[in-house]
Amino acid sequence: MSRKLILLAILAVVGTAELLVMVVFYYLGIRAGWLESLVDTAVLIAISAPLLHLVLLRSDRAVRENRELARAYQSLKGLYNLADALKEATTEQDVLDNTMQQVRKFPGVQAGWVSLREGETGFRLAAAYGLPPALEVPGAFEGECLCRRKLLAGELDRTTNILECERLRQAKGDTRGLRLHASIPLWIGNRVIGVMNLVGPEKGLFGDKDLEILYSVGNQVAVALERTHLLHQMENIVEERTAALTAEIAERQQSEEKFRKVLRNIHEVVYSIKVTEIATGGSVELVSDQVRDILGYEPDEFLRDSTLWFRILHPEDVPSVIESTNQIVSNKRPGIRVYRLRHKTTGEYLWLEDSVSPEFDDSGNLSAIFGVARDISERKQAEEKLRESEGHYRSLFENMLNGFAYCRMLFDDGQPQDFIYLSVNQAFERLTGLKDVAGKKVSEVIPGIRESAPDLFELYGRVARTGVPEQCEIYLEALKMWFTISVYCPRQDHFVAVFDVITDRKRAEEALRTSEGKYRQIVETSNEGIWMLDPDGKTIFANRQMAQMLGYSEEELSRLSLFDLTYDSDLADARARMERLRMGEAVQRDLRYRRKDGSELWALASSAPVFDAAGKNAGMLGMLSDITERKRLEKQFRQAQKMEAVGQLAGGVAHDFNNLLGVIIGYSELVEESLKPDDPLRPKIEEIKKAGERGASLTRQLLAFSRQQVLEPKILNLNSVVADVQKMLQRLISEDIELITNCQPNLALVKVDRGQIEQVIMNLAVNARDAMPNGGKLRIETANVDLDDFYARQHAPMVPGSFVMLVITDTGMGMDAETQTHIFEPFFTTKEQGKGTGLGLATVYGIVKQSGGYVWVYSELGQGTIFKIYLPQVQGEAEKEKPSIGPDKLVKETETILLVEDEEALRKMTHELLEQSGYTVLEASDGLEALEIAWQHKGPIHLLLTDVVMPRMSGPALAKPAAALHPELKVLYMSGYTGYSYVSQGLVSSESELLQKPFTRDTLLRKIREVLGV
Repeated sequence: MSRKLILLAILAVVGTAELLVMVVFYYLGIRAGWLESLVDTAVLIAISAPLLHLVLLRSDRAVRENRELARAYQSLKGLYNLADALKEATTEQDVLDNTMQQVRKFPGVQAGWVSLREGETGFRLAAAYGLPPALEVPGAFEGECLCRRKLLAGELDRTTNILECERLRQAKGDTRGLRLHASIPLWIGNRVIGVMNLVGPEKGLFGDKDLEILYSVGNQVAVALERTHLLHQMENIVEERTAALTAEIAERQQSEEKFRKVLRNIHEVVYSIKVTEIATGGSVELVSDQVRDILGYEPDEFLRDSTLWFRILHPEDVPSVIESTNQIVSNKRPGIRVYRLRHKTTGEYLWLEDSVSPEFDDSGNLSAIFGVARDISERKQAEEKLRESEGHYRSLFENMLNGFAYCRMLFDDGQPQDFIYLSVNQAFERLTGLKDVAGKKVSEVIPGIRESAPDLFELYGRVARTGVPEQCEIYLEALKMWFTISVYCPRQDHFVAVFDVITDRKRAEEALRTSEGKYRQIVETSNEGIWMLDPDGKTIFANRQMAQMLGYSEEELSRLSLFDLTYDSDLADARARMERLRMGEAVQRDLRYRRKDGSELWALASSAPVFDAAGKNAGMLGMLSDITERKRLEKQFRQAQKMEAVGQLAGGVAHDFNNLLGVIIGYSELVEESLKPDDPLRPKIEEIKKAGERGASLTRQLLAFSRQQVLEPKILNLNSVVADVQKMLQRLISEDIELITNCQPNLALVKVDRGQIEQVIMNLAVNARDAMPNGGKLRIETANVDLDDFYARQHAPMVPGSFVMLVITDTGMGMDAETQTHIFEPFFTTKEQGKGTGLGLATVYGIVKQSGGYVWVYSELGQGTIFKIYLPQVQGEAEKEKPSIGPDKLVKETETILLVEDEEALRKMTHELLEQSGYTVLEASDGLEALEIAWQHKGPIHLLLTDVVMPRMSGPALAKPAAALHPELKVLYMSGYTGYSYVSQGLVSSESELLQKPFTRDTLLRKIREVLGV
């Protein structure tokens, strides 16, 4: 038989597919040398044609089932992953690629495309998948179609179910039997920017739930497209990909080299195993190069060792692989095995999905296995994550603390009238107390809510219509509850409300607002300064009183820190105080701050640390009371105490010193009288007497300072004193000093010792002269003044009242504040040594205070000094001066004097002076002895000359019984202290006669004559 006849016979038997295989086998056989001719190949193919046909048929079925399973998985995965995929897309091409990749996973979808609007009526094909050849021809998508007309008319506002496609119906060429599709609007708000068509072979491809999801998919795709700017690339990429795949398939069918190339360029591992029994394995005939990329093995390793596959199989998967293989063999049709193989390098087990097609011989025994294995590790991981995610979201939905309600809005003439609960979670029922609401209208569940909460209906209706999410807080009168609600739109006319009940929070907020209002009112009306600082000392809050205390506005104070208001000398203490507060220690103490005008603010500050919710230091809170006035009074009081203490000390010293000086002066006078005028001892005795008198002068100054000197106060006009002193001052001050007097007419009267006031003026004038070595002006003024409570409080311990003011002002060098605090202290002087005793101003202070007045000094360096003396006004008439008894009137007398003095030396000296003057002297060392002498003396006793303070019985205590024994008795007291002290202590009356120690003989005799009335 000729070869042509053989070929014809073969062609009559075999089909196109077998012929293709025959050509491939012939080509391979001739190259390998095991086929001699095409006839041999044809005979071989003719013999094995039925078997080959069966293999191809079963392989097609397996592939189809595998495709359906894959599409089901891809559809599920696409629904959940589309949102994430679109979020990652940065270009239009990415969006469309991701969209096509996900929607092709939907069951039954064989093709799809996306058309986008351009201008008002234009469209372009932006993306396509699986188009049949009839739609791949140029112009296939030009012109109108049903979807575009609906879109332009505004009717494409829902996802349609399967419709007959005008383009597929009118297409010329191969449509692969596709005619039906679903139209998905790509919408944003109320604007549709395009349409996505998904093509399938039969009706009912999508259910209602699928359409709801696809409607949301359209919104997601449209939103993603709006973010991109790169257009016109999807169609070219898809067409290029399709053309490349078609070319590869054609090349694979034409040559083994192209077939190998295809194997190298696909991700799956293609293998073929020739076996006789499934238990004994077989020889591996083919393994594609992808096994290297997936498992790390070279294809030759499997070709050399057919058991390698079983050795790297996961032990746990061996039973399932054997079982699935047995089922595939017993069923004699393709199947799928899923198992894990160990990677050669990493040792990691990878998940593989193996599509297996078994081949059997004529006896029904397994002869070969052909498989395609693909790495599904990522899919397995995704499935696991998906299961976890589904469980998580389901658990979240059922167990979330927030209420969840999925509802459909009902409109009437465009206005929201009611809504239906489609689905709610458990939290909805728990929070609202509403049960079994699914499928019911809200007007049935909560009667009257439409009328009581119109804002809620407007909110839900607006979101359901526009798709723009909103949130709010609202009170529902029907439920007596406050809610916080977040609303979004999953599809047109639907909304989801996620809410929480905040009634307790609202009540707490209202209570907090009420409480805050009360506390704010307390803070703002408090007389205390309230100051809150952060850990660095910066002002967080200060109330109005705090700002006023410091002289700032509240806004100005908010920009300042503690250290801005602290004196430089106090900064170290302020920082240490802040550190103690940061450590949690409360602090209370008197603090000094600098006001805006630079003056001092003293405050009693109670400071406590403030901590946040985490226990971390958040600063400090201070309560401050203004004690500036108290501090000033304390300072004045301390100064007064100091002056009083020094005065007491000075008075005590002067008292004891006076007794000694009295003896010195008295005996020096006695000795001097006994000496002849030319006696050489007379000058020495005179020096002794002068020293005693100088000592007496010093003690008088000390007594003046301590207000213990003997005064002879009289009512007088201070202007007359100034006039008399003015003449002496002209000689006392230098010629380059101008003396100015300004005395107020009708000056009120005062009761003072004229000589002492003269001494005050003289001392202040001398002090002013020394302060003006280069000349200047000395001004003396008098005036009537009335001091009120405010002035008295500012100048404690002054009291309000009417005073005569004596002002002495100089234009000298002035004094600083520190010097002013010491000027009235005895022996304090700023003059050079030997040029001042430091008793001048101390004497002024003592005389003024003893006269019931006050003295204040005002001075600044380089600005001169002002002394202001305030003497109380008195009523009455000015007294005339009594003429003093001169020495020529002192004659010897014969009266009897009872002398009482506890100091023996002074008593004996006085006794001798009195006897030389002719007096009869009865001498006693204390009051009891004097009383006994008065009792025993039968004659008259004209005068009791007694010390005030003595042991056993004082002078005043002696005077009363002595006067009872001798009614003619007159009393003259002697003391080194002022009579004022004894009057204030109740020892003597203000009318008593008092002789201050030390005294001279003339002073003693003159005072005795005054008391006796001679």
